[in-house]
Amino acid sequence: GSGFWTARMTAVKVIGKYLWLLAWPRTLSCDYSYDQIPMVTWRFNTWEDLKALIALASVIVVIAVAIRNYRRNRALPFFILLFFGTFLPTSNLLFIIGSIMAERFMYLPSIGFAGCVVIAIFALCRRLLPQSAIDSNRSRLASPHVVAGGALGLVVLVYGARAYNRNLDWEDDVQLWTQAVQACPDSFKTHKSLAYALYERDQQKNPPDFSDIDRIVEEAEKARAVIDRKPLPPLYRTSIVNLHRGAYDRIKGDLLTLSNPDAARHWYQKSVEALKDAVVSDQAFNEDNRKKELARGRVPDQIQDVGNQEVYGNLGLSYLRLGQYQDALNAYFSMRHLSPTNPDAYLNIASIYLSGGRAEEAAVFLVQALLIDSGREEALRALADIYRKIDPNGCAVIMSEGKPHLNADCAIVHNHLCSSSYALAEVFIETKQFDLARQMEQTAVRNYHCPAELFQKLKTTSTKP
Repeated sequence: GSGFWTARMTAVKVIGKYLWLLAWPRTLSCDYSYDQIPMVTWRFNTWEDLKALIALASVIVVIAVAIRNYRRNRALPFFILLFFGTFLPTSNLLFIIGSIMAERFMYLPSIGFAGCVVIAIFALCRRLLPQSAIDSNRSRLASPHVVAGGALGLVVLVYGARAYNRNLDWEDDVQLWTQAVQACPDSFKTHKSLAYALYERDQQKNPPDFSDIDRIVEEAEKARAVIDRKPLPPLYRTSIVNLHRGAYDRIKGDLLTLSNPDAARHWYQKSVEALKDAVVSDQAFNEDNRKKELARGRVPDQIQDVGNQEVYGNLGLSYLRLGQYQDALNAYFSMRHLSPTNPDAYLNIASIYLSGGRAEEAAVFLVQALLIDSGREEALRALADIYRKIDPNGCAVIMSEGKPHLNADCAIVHNHLCSSSYALAEVFIETKQFDLARQMEQTAVRNYHCPAELFQKLKTTSTKP
C-alpha cells in the first residue's frame, strides 16, 4: 500500500538488516510482519530512517568493491553477484512479494556472504602477517593461511553454538512464538500467533479449561494495538486479528457466565465489536478481489464473493450469547453465502428457527444440511424430533437398527426434500456456483421425483457458463 520509492527505500533498509543478521545473528525471529519494520518516512530524523541511508551506503560500497576487484580477484565479485542475484527475487526491489522480511530468504544468499567472508579474512591475514616476516621467523603457525583457517574455524564454532541454541526455540509453537514476541514485539503476527498457540494448547487438554485465557486475550489485544497504531484502510486491517480476538473474548465471557453475568455480557459485547471490525475488513478484501477480477476481464456475473466464513460464524455465536437472534441469523446467512456447501451454516440457521418455535422452517434447513452432508447425525436427530411433533400421519421417520431414518415416500418428507433442493439450487445460483445448481436440480428430479417444472424459473440463470 505504500508508494513506489518508499517501498524500495524500505527494501534497501531491510537489506541492511539482513547483512547485520548474517554478521551478528544474536536475535532471530520467525516473523517480521507489520509493524516491526516501519516504512521509511523520508524525513530521516529517526534511527529507523537513518538505517536506510546506512544500508544504501553499504550496498554502494559493496558494489564498488565488486567492480574494483573484477580483474584482481574474480572470486570476490562472483560471490557478491551470487549474494545479490539469489536475493533479488525476494528483495521487494524488482516487485512487491507480500512479505517485507524473512530470514529464510537468506538461505541461498548466505552462500555468497560466506564466500566474501572467507576471502576478506584471508586477505586481512595476508596484510597483517606478511609472508616475508613469517619466513624470517620460520614460524608456520603464524602463517596467514593458518591464522585465517583458525579464525574461520572459531566463527564456525560460535555460529554453530548459536544455531544449536536457536533450535531450542522450535520445541513447540508456544516456545517459538514466545521467543518471536521477545524478538519482534512490534509485529502484530507474533502476538496473534502466540495467542493462538496458547489457545491450541488449552484446547488439547481434556477437557479444555482455558487456564491461559487472560494471557491469550492480552496477546490478542497487543496484536490489535499494533494494527491500530496508524490509520490503515480496511483492506489492510487484517480480519484474522479481530476474528481471533472476538473468539477469545467470547470464551472469556463463557467462563464468567455463572459467576458474573454482567461481566460475561461485557465480554460478549467486546466480542461482537471485534468481529464487526473483522466483517469490515473481510468485505474490503472481497471488494478488492472483485476489482482485480474485473481488471482481468472476468464477467461480473461470474465473479464469486470471497471472504472468511469463520468471521460470520463466530459473529453469529456472539450475537446468540447476547440474545440478539435476528443479528445472529443475518450473520449465519452471510456465512452460508460465502460457503454454501458448508452444512454448519444451515445447522446454525435451523437452531435459531427452532429456538423461536419455527419448526417447519427449521426442518427445511436441516434437510438442506443433510442434502449437502448425509452423514450429519445431529441434523438427522433434530429433524426426526421435529417430524414426530408435526407429522400427522407418523410416516416421516423410520427406525432401523436403533437409528432414525427419513422416509422419502412420506408426503411431508418429500415436500421438504423438493423445497429444500430448490432452495439449495437458488443459493448456488446466487453464489455463482452454477454447476452445483444444475446437479442439485438433477438429483431432485431423478432421485426424489420432484416436479421438473419447479426448477423451470431457475433455468435461465443456472445455465450460465
